Amino acid sequence: MSMYTPLQPEPGDSPAPSWVRKVNSIAALVGAFAALLGAIIGIFVWMGREPIPDPNARPPSAATSPTLGQASTSTSSPHVRPIEHLESLGLIRIKGDVRDGTRIVVPDSGRYRFVYREGSYSTYPENAPAPKGILTWRTAIYAFRNGGPTWNGQDIRQSDAFAIIADTGDKATLLEVETAAAGSQTEVEITAGDYLSLVGVDGYSYYSGNPGTVTLEWFRVTYS
Repeated sequence: MSMYTPLQPEPGDSPAPSWVRKVNSIAALVGAFAALLGAIIGIFVWMGREPIPDPNARPPSAATSPTLGQASTSTSSPHVRPIEHLESLGLIRIKGDVRDGTRIVVPDSGRYRFVYREGSYSTYPENAPAPKGILTWRTAIYAFRNGGPTWNGQDIRQSDAFAIIADTGDKATLLEVETAAAGSQTEVEITAGDYLSLVGVDGYSYYSGNPGTVTLEWFRVTYS
């Protein structure tokens, strides 16, 4: 059976002193720590560096919402609203006791606006007052195109009217109905040569003696 023999130093070699081996071990530890510290510092420096711009990257869109307090960089033009021009063609007076109304002829094709100015009429004559609780004062004007008003028995045909102007319902007094109608207006497209019959609203047989007159102003409307 063979015996284990420890390795022996080569002839002429002498082992390093113990203090030299300790120094070498400490130096190795210091080197390893310095390498680790350098790696950590390198990581932090890399994380905090400015990104290198990509020459092929697209610039940020100008449509991005602006930061609060900063002006938008959008270059889109604001919407320009057309300018309205009104040419008055005068006043139209419609009496409450005329069943066929007042006729006007349209001078040019285009848009026309009818604006309530003043007045009202009653559906009961002054010499025959309405029963208590009946509302009789009106400002409503019906416009019929190229003909007079049409009727269904005693009732005027609202469905045949080309336009309805200043219809605020029946009121108890002249002042009440005129206040309600203030500012009323109606705008329509009409062809040159057409005519309109403007009439107050009552039963076919009941116009006689109705007091009052409604005044409208009409305008030609254009835009630029």
